[in-house]
Amino acid sequence: MTENNQSEISKKRKKYSDLLELGIIVAFLFMIISIYVPRAIWDEEEFFEDRSRFYMENMYDVQNFYKSVMGDYNPDGLWAVKVVNSVRDSLTGDSTYLGEQSITLNNKTFSVNVPKGYDIDFDTTFGFPKTRRDTIIDTTVTIVMFSEELSRNDTSYIQKRKLEQFLSDSNFVEQLDQVPSQRVEVVNYYDSYMPDSLMYFCPVSEKPYLISLKDEGNAVRVDSPIEETIVRRRYTVFAFKANNVLLADGGFQFNRKLFEEFIGGKFDHTFQRGARTGTGDGIKMAHAAGAKLSGMDKFYGHLLSADAVNSDKLWPYPELDAVATAGIVVDSSGTRVANEGKSGVYLTNALAKSHSEPPFFIICDASIWESAGRSARIPANPLLEEAGGTVFKSNTLEELANIIDVPVEDFLNCVAKYNEAIDVNKTSELLIPRSQKIMPCKINAAPFIAIPAIPGITYTMGGIVTDEKAQVLDENNMVIPGLLAAGATTGGLEGGGQAAYIGGLMKSGVFGMIAAEEVAKKNDKLDVIKKEIPIETKHNVEQFSYSQKRGLVQFPVLRFLVSYGKTFSLISASLALILAIWLGEPLLGLKAIPLGIFLFFVVGIIGIVFTDLLRMIVKLLLPD
Repeated sequence: MTENNQSEISKKRKKYSDLLELGIIVAFLFMIISIYVPRAIWDEEEFFEDRSRFYMENMYDVQNFYKSVMGDYNPDGLWAVKVVNSVRDSLTGDSTYLGEQSITLNNKTFSVNVPKGYDIDFDTTFGFPKTRRDTIIDTTVTIVMFSEELSRNDTSYIQKRKLEQFLSDSNFVEQLDQVPSQRVEVVNYYDSYMPDSLMYFCPVSEKPYLISLKDEGNAVRVDSPIEETIVRRRYTVFAFKANNVLLADGGFQFNRKLFEEFIGGKFDHTFQRGARTGTGDGIKMAHAAGAKLSGMDKFYGHLLSADAVNSDKLWPYPELDAVATAGIVVDSSGTRVANEGKSGVYLTNALAKSHSEPPFFIICDASIWESAGRSARIPANPLLEEAGGTVFKSNTLEELANIIDVPVEDFLNCVAKYNEAIDVNKTSELLIPRSQKIMPCKINAAPFIAIPAIPGITYTMGGIVTDEKAQVLDENNMVIPGLLAAGATTGGLEGGGQAAYIGGLMKSGVFGMIAAEEVAKKNDKLDVIKKEIPIETKHNVEQFSYSQKRGLVQFPVLRFLVSYGKTFSLISASLALILAIWLGEPLLGLKAIPLGIFLFFVVGIIGIVFTDLLRMIVKLLLPD
């Protein structure tokens, strides 16, 4: 080979090498953009979620401080903030402002009862804990005195030569230690702030938080005002338009608006027995596209102990269906509320839709408790009591009525007519007919039993109507091209407590496979178009239960790996690709490219798998 030929080959190789490097750089930049644009959106979502939870935590604290001075909670959070701050201002202006006092707000005067130590607790709760290290020479005494600057008692370490001025200070509280020493002191203090009215409003929706009272006003709950996903327009991005879309996001059991629209007004008195991720987004999107809906008023569930609301030991089991369908279910009026003879699922649906006011009580006797009570897969007897569930027992029906606080005469009359109907085999003629699909049992053997119960919803049975190929149908029963649905988001196959129960997993598996086969037959292609699209931002903090912060806050390295592990893995894989091609090209030529691609996938997969395993371990051991 001549020198000229070698020179030409070298030039071509150099040209291709330069183009390859340029292509790698462009691809790398595009990869970084594709990673960090969504990362920025996720960071914003996390910021708003943290901010919202921070606001809710402080509104919870405001309510507790409000109760300490007023005696009860107030659903008006804005007023509670004003009252708390006004009391604080009064206490700052007058350190003796304790006990029963009066306060004026909005030209209205009313009484408050300021507890001792309110100022200290206030600063501790509405403040950020900080720590500093101070070298203190010749410390003679540790004293506590009132700080005008902080408006609270503060601990100080005072040198001997400065002690006299403190001993003469009227704010001096007490002398604790007189051992001279030289040491480094760790001093804890709080960067205090005043809760303001801003915290009463959600930072995303700018709507007031929903403050509700529960347990007869003895507890308070702070909820987000956001009921649906908030969608914002953001960037011009590459959108991928698929010829086929499969919806399989579950039911709508955890969507208050849809629940109250289609099932009934007992959302707060229906326990979420299954997954709380079913918000009906797929159903809403399909309906907006013209899809037909079916069976939206039906759901699958079981009766649970009312104590399940406050105890994880009482859900999803034991279910109380067997006891309820053998006996009767009464409301606060002491009378029956539904047909107990069809099934537990039917009865659960009936209670969730009932116009009767809770509480609901399952009424049975000793014979039912020892027979039907032990018949379920996970029987109520004895597991209910062992798990801490409430079971009222009495030797007389009169005493039982008094225990559960229902009208005695109405309750006795209800049980008597029920027993008489069983004797003459005319339960169908009761005021609320009682079918005999499940045979009724008389309530006549002491001890008599009452169990506070609540309907527990597992998932909704209604949803999008599909054909046998999982294709979504419109109101005219015509196929909507390219739209398919499977699982609990579909309706028409189950019928609540009066028809067949299939199960969400069965519907997902069968119709998911059918949908996949249908798409494969059409040789689906993916079209790439460039347009302005809305990117969904799920700013949806449903509720806040005040508890001590734990989990990953204490482990910053783990928190970083869990949050950014996959992003770090992709960056590492990209660097491995670039380095392999850059370093390998002089020795291997174009063979360095497949080597780089191989290293990219190896490093990326190892990093992603490690991150997923780490997240799983953290989720199990460090719940947040």
